[in-house]
Amino acid sequence: MRMRRVPLIVAAIAAAAVLGLLALSSPADRERPATAAGADPAAATPAAAPPIVTVLPSRATTARPEVRARGEVRARFRTVLSAEIAGALVSISRQAHSGRRVTEGTALMTLDDSRYRGAVASARADLEKARLLVEEEDLRARQAIADWGRIDASGDPSRFLLREPQKRSAQLAVEAAQAALLEAEKNLARTVIRAPFDAAVVRRLAPLGSYVQPGTELIELDSSERVELRLPLTPADWALLPPEGELLAQRWPVELSTGGREPRRWRGRVSRIERHVVTETRQRALVVTVPNPLEQDPPLYPGTFVRATLLGRELAEVLDLPAHVVTEQGEIWFVDGEGLLAKTAVDARPGADGRVLVTAPAELQGDALEVVAHPMASYLPGLPVQKEVADAHP
Repeated sequence: MRMRRVPLIVAAIAAAAVLGLLALSSPADRERPATAAGADPAAATPAAAPPIVTVLPSRATTARPEVRARGEVRARFRTVLSAEIAGALVSISRQAHSGRRVTEGTALMTLDDSRYRGAVASARADLEKARLLVEEEDLRARQAIADWGRIDASGDPSRFLLREPQKRSAQLAVEAAQAALLEAEKNLARTVIRAPFDAAVVRRLAPLGSYVQPGTELIELDSSERVELRLPLTPADWALLPPEGELLAQRWPVELSTGGREPRRWRGRVSRIERHVVTETRQRALVVTVPNPLEQDPPLYPGTFVRATLLGRELAEVLDLPAHVVTEQGEIWFVDGEGLLAKTAVDARPGADGRVLVTAPAELQGDALEVVAHPMASYLPGLPVQKEVADAHP
């Protein structure tokens, strides 16, 4: 009886072991078909398909890059008018308020002129006295010559007898009186503060009734006949532009715009070029002018921060590509004639409409190039790929 139980126990243990091994194995192992003896397992696995890449058929051409810079629009002249004489501020024109536009010669403020009118009257009286003295000396000189002739006509009369020193002194007194009258009249005119050019009022600095001294600031003005924009450019930017003489002779056009969803746009022209390099930035600037800024649509106000775009000189053998095809490392990927990935370092310059101009590699110039549209960090040179052609100007 005991001998019969032993085989049964052994059989039960063996069955439990088999079930345990089946439970530990993966479903894939249980479903994998058995291969013939000596067969290569790798031969039974299908090869992975090459990745698909989107390419942009491109060919080197001639194009003009864009040179971009930013700057603040400024009035050609921003002037603070100050008092040249002392006096009470007795009137302020309605045109002297901020935002008002004024023409050259417009009266903006008036100082009390009573003392200056008196000074003009006094200077005129002094001038008349000096002129009278000249006439008196002339008369005395003629009388002296007549008396000398009756007494002794021999020899030449002395300069003192002819009263030449007295006549010269009287004439100098007339000139001094004329200068004093001119200065008095100028001071009287200075009691009226006038716009020195066509301008827009920025702010008034002195209140009505205040007593001002020479040098007291009265009103601030921005000239309005044109505005200027200073654009600092790097040496690389200057290398993309035409010669400086051409920029000035042709008054090179410059497109100006603001940011935002609805940018405002203006057109200016290069008016002058600075002849010094800023030490801190190693940049040199050109100056753009926009005439009649307040008549533009929309008006271009001083203080506006704008982006400026200039078309550069023509470049040969460049690829006109979307900006996103250039990697952060300054490279482009392309598919060579054997269907393999390749890359090359490029010098990308800004082009029109958010595109870039890429100098074609010397070994690829003249050939059609299939540039990868969306390069990925996982790409490796020599990787076989399948091409999917996209529009060259997405």
